[in-house]
Amino acid sequence: MEFRKIVLINPENPSSRGVNRSTLYPPIGLAMLASVLKQEGFDVQVIDEAVTALSQDGPLTAVLDKRPHLVGISMNVINASRAVQLARGLIKEGVHVVLGGPVASTCYREIYKKVKPYCIVIGEGEQSFLRVCMGERLQDIEGICFMEDGQLKINPPAGPVEDLDLLPFPAYQLLPPLKSYRSRARLHPVAPIITSRGCPFGCAYCNSGIFGRRFRARSPESVVDEIEYLVKDFGVRQIDIVDDNFTLDIERADRILELIIKRGLNIAINLQNGIRADRLTHELVRKMKRAGVYKASIGVESGSPEVLKAIGIRPGFDEIHRAVEWFRAEGISTTAFFIIGLPDDTEESILQSIQYAITLNPVVAVFSRFIPLPETVCYERLKKQGLIRVEPCEGFSGGFFTSNSYFRHPVLSDAQITRLHRMAYRRFYLRPSKILEIIRDMRSLKEFGWLLRSSITLVKELGL
Repeated sequence: MEFRKIVLINPENPSSRGVNRSTLYPPIGLAMLASVLKQEGFDVQVIDEAVTALSQDGPLTAVLDKRPHLVGISMNVINASRAVQLARGLIKEGVHVVLGGPVASTCYREIYKKVKPYCIVIGEGEQSFLRVCMGERLQDIEGICFMEDGQLKINPPAGPVEDLDLLPFPAYQLLPPLKSYRSRARLHPVAPIITSRGCPFGCAYCNSGIFGRRFRARSPESVVDEIEYLVKDFGVRQIDIVDDNFTLDIERADRILELIIKRGLNIAINLQNGIRADRLTHELVRKMKRAGVYKASIGVESGSPEVLKAIGIRPGFDEIHRAVEWFRAEGISTTAFFIIGLPDDTEESILQSIQYAITLNPVVAVFSRFIPLPETVCYERLKKQGLIRVEPCEGFSGGFFTSNSYFRHPVLSDAQITRLHRMAYRRFYLRPSKILEIIRDMRSLKEFGWLLRSSITLVKELGL
């Protein structure tokens, strides 16, 4: 049976609050999926519940009124519980439901114990979900699992999309207006863009379940064509690059920046995800500045060499310092990411991280509480030790900025981790020089307003 009328849903996390709600990006994965379906002639609608709230209980009239033949729901570690709730409600109404996304791709066995969707897409969804919608026999579709005769059937993997340039641009026209979303931005409106998929580095805490470890990149021309399309058709003034590792191929990154300069796009660029300090050159940083990059983030994770080795990262503090100095010299604001409460952390190692953040002195330091993501080395280790309290399929609704603990730490109590998490923010930010630096880094009232609201909610959530 072919499903011609499709509704795709990005569930809200109804219990999220504060910092977890201060940054809200368009669901670019669903927009890409919608674009693939539209290209094949399907009637597609996208509901972003984070912007357009649905009914929490009873018939989901916002969806049912559209009379879809099939509904696709995206699941991640933040919205998983709401995704299951939505799926149950729709299935009761006789709707065919397909689940996908990071959690669905890794926790499909556990999900089928909670809800019985038509099928679950495992991994990248463009090929498999399209075949489901075209009505092919589930038994013949790679990259899905489904129930047959009371047994869970797991088909062979579909494999990744090899030529990313063949994929159409995300269907932003099907999403709420870009002004509905929010982030700390220099210019508005903002749109995220993915220029590559996959990360070859095997960090023990990181789940590469959707895109895998093999790096695949779009051509520089395709990337800049999409940026130009966003600028001309949607009035976008800032691009946030959200790749796992934008600068892994330095020559490709250089070419993308060069094309942005040559086409005179005049945009602000935020390298939102943590790039690696060992995949940078000063020349590349200079070109970033010329192309419009105003902010870059670096993944530091820990200030302890022992903890870094335990999670599969080669300590490179000299490279990190050098990268921050390059960015500082070119007037690019830096953000450094740290993780508090990793399985091998001790009180001493977390204090090392706090001190290293102060010594490194990026403009912004983000201290995230460790979450055991599914199918990671850290998760499997904690699972074997019986230390997991909340399974990923139940959802980590508190997110990364919370006093909640989703596992029992091998050596630290919940109270210790919470105290050290609070200490990290206090020691880094409650310095007159740092407060002045952050204020000087602001370029608009909107940017300042976002930072002020986020700071207030962070204080409330962490009890600072």
